[in-house]
Amino acid sequence: MDLGEAIIFIESFSNVEEAYQALIELSQNYLDQGAGSSLSKEDIASLLVYWAKKWGQQGYRKEEIELYQLAFQWQADANVAFSLAKACNQLGLYTLALTYLEKVPELQKTYSMKLLQGQALEGLGQLRQAKDCYQTLIKAYPTEWLAYDQLAQLFEHEGYEDQAIRYYQTLYQYFLKEDSKLRRHWRKALLRLYLQQEYIDQEILQTLLKDPDLPLIEAEEFFLQGVCAYYFQDNQLALEAFQQAIELEDDYLQAYLYIVDIQHNRGEEAALKKWIQQFVKVVPSYDLVLLECLPYLTIREDYGELLYDKLMDCLPLIDEDDLKQKVILLVFNHLLAMNQTDQANDLIHQLKDQIMEADLAYYRAKLALIEEDKETFSVNIEQAWLEGCQAEDIENLYQHYHS
Repeated sequence: MDLGEAIIFIESFSNVEEAYQALIELSQNYLDQGAGSSLSKEDIASLLVYWAKKWGQQGYRKEEIELYQLAFQWQADANVAFSLAKACNQLGLYTLALTYLEKVPELQKTYSMKLLQGQALEGLGQLRQAKDCYQTLIKAYPTEWLAYDQLAQLFEHEGYEDQAIRYYQTLYQYFLKEDSKLRRHWRKALLRLYLQQEYIDQEILQTLLKDPDLPLIEAEEFFLQGVCAYYFQDNQLALEAFQQAIELEDDYLQAYLYIVDIQHNRGEEAALKKWIQQFVKVVPSYDLVLLECLPYLTIREDYGELLYDKLMDCLPLIDEDDLKQKVILLVFNHLLAMNQTDQANDLIHQLKDQIMEADLAYYRAKLALIEEDKETFSVNIEQAWLEGCQAEDIENLYQHYHS
């Protein structure tokens, strides 16, 4: 059996488990037969590497790593060590990846191997050693971009904005022939980082955004343009940019929230309601990002049934008491506005252990007002007022009580 026949033989098995066992048996047969085998050590190693790659591409990571390890036993080759270390890194087996990379003689280590070594060190949390590895690569290979990128990302992740900017700026300015997707990635990183600076330089931001070689085409690019315009109070440009981001990605939640904030600051109540409703439509159920629209909601306005249903879905997930009380307040008043008094009463009864006394008195007062129970209304509105209920209509209710 030659190498080609061995590959066909393994392919004849219907599942990976059987094929894997057959490979192990082939390897063992070579040990038993030695020089009498028709396959050489190199053939066995090549066979194992071939199937390791193939199964790795299909997602059989455990088998991939085991076959690479076995191949390395047959042929301690630098390329096999690299493929094995790469597979280990993908599974988070960083120590094992380093173990095999260290078996490669230093003079045989390629740029990719040294870069992978840095990534494994980073994965282990050995960030100082990872940085040293990347910086050594930059000195030895100044025209290769990957080490700059790894170092920029590492500094960004650590919160060292100035250092991250330095490396992203180098990538953006000097690696002009790289793929436009890469250059867009570097520009977006620079925009994010510059927007986090204590002093934001408008000229730098405009230079990045108006690069003639990279017109804005991605949703995130338009979003970042919107954030820049928002920061410098160009609300019209900000609105246009955020809407463009939403046209490209209709679930770009942060873009909706910026638009809501702008319309709120402008006092555009109809537009504000419209964008809140659109935001609510795209927010997944049980996603607490929904709560970011709470500061813009009022009990005077009805935003549609969907909002209140999703708020109730989120209620069990909310830890912060102030937010929880705000959600209950909104849902309760919505039920009253829809003349669903029984449901409002049930809501307060079910959640009474989670509601502050001042708010509980407020709810009872509002229910009593609808039911024309003057005595219950009087007792509870007085308690709500004295205990500092913060509902936006509490003052009107209290004045009604005294009128």
